[in-house]
Parts: sequence; C-alpha cells; structure tokens
Amino acid sequence: MTFAATTATASYGASLRNVSVSATGDFAVYSARQGDSTFLWYRSLRDASTLQPVTVEVRWSTAMGLSYPSGAELSLPQDDVSLPVLNAAISPAAAAFRRALLAGVRTAAAQEAVRRLDAEIAVTRRRLRALDKRWLPRLRDELVRLELALEQTEQEDALRLRRAAATTPHRRALP
Repeated sequence: MTFAATTATASYGASLRNVSVSATGDFAVYSARQGDSTFLWYRSLRDASTLQPVTVEVRWSTAMGLSYPSGAELSLPQDDVSLPVLNAAISPAAAAFRRALLAGVRTAAAQEAVRRLDAEIAVTRRRLRALDKRWLPRLRDELVRLELALEQTEQEDALRLRRAAATTPHRRALP
C-alpha cells in the first residue's frame, strides 16, 4: 500500500486525510470522522463500491486540564456468511486480523495520550524556564530595589523626627 497525504471530501462533507491506495490501484482505505466516531472506509476504485465502515469509539479523559484518549473500542462489520469459504485458514486469519486491528486501535489511542502528555510537559518546561530565567530574576531585583527604597524612606522619616524633636522646645507641664 502507498500512503498519500491528500485531502478529499466524504459524502457528508468531512474532509479526509491520509488516503491509502493499494499498490495495484484496486482500492483505497481512508478514515472519516462523524461526531466522536471515526470510520474506516474501504472503497473499490474499479467499481466505486464501498464496504461497511469500521467504527472506532475513543473514550476521552481529563486530568489537570489535559484532555487525552483513555481508551478505544472497535466496531467491526459482521462477517458476510453468504461468501463461500475457499480455505480453512480464512476464519483464523480473519479472527487474527480483528484482534490485531483492535490492538492497533488501542495502541494508537495510547500513543496519542503519550504524545499529548509529552507536548504538555514540553509547554510546562518552557513556562518553568521562563519563570526561572526571566520572571524570578526581575522580581528579585525589583524586591531588592523596593526594600532599599523602603529602608531609605524609613531613615529619612527617622531623621525628620529627630530634627523635629531637636528644634521644638521642651514644654513643662503646668502644675
């Protein structure tokens, strides 16, 4: 299969990305979102027929403001019993394919959760670095400047009080 990063439009108007076309050009597989569900479509390029979509339901969780996929379930179309079984290995292979597809969907959800967590950690590191390298030194410098100004103001007030006390005559209380 080859992967093309093209954009197309599904029948209900949602844009498509990452359309996969078979090497022989017989069929294409693509995903489409509708609401919270993602559908995988198989479309024949020879007669434009489609197969039932595979529905992926992703469960989302939120922790400390970060939304991430906490799991995914897969709804596969039912096996078509009208098709003749040409080989005894088809049923076990189909069952193994379904298990592998489910594992792939769950792995994709876990990888997306890890990707989102990594991105949030990177943003938090940048914020921490900005605090450590820019804000805290500025705030410390400002604190030192304000403490010096306050100390200077206190000294001036004390000097003013001493001068005022020295220039006023001491009055005696009258008996």
